[in-house]
Amino acid sequence: MITFTCCRDENGRALGFECSGHSGYKSAGSDIVCSAVSVLTQTLVNTAEAQLQIVMDVTVDDAKGFLRAILPKALDSKQESGFKLLMAYLLTGVRSIADEYPKYVRYTESII
Repeated sequence: MITFTCCRDENGRALGFECSGHSGYKSAGSDIVCSAVSVLTQTLVNTAEAQLQIVMDVTVDDAKGFLRAILPKALDSKQESGFKLLMAYLLTGVRSIADEYPKYVRYTESII
């Protein structure tokens, strides 16, 4: 199962995410659930850097299906509003997948 955790500060502001595990929906290479979550998470990290010049603190372990991406510091107002929109996009997508495939994806939130 994939466990996706939205990481928030004590005020509820999304600071990033942690995603771990493999869905087990299909074999590697044909697992649409894993692919969908991977595309969403990797696109957030890449778009934050390419469009907003935000280099997140990223930890990856492909063997474990692990990706953690957290904001490294305070953002300026343009970065803040852009990141908020990117996270809304990501969270909407992951929640939709978790709703559609509840045996394979679990959505959680935590305070960091």
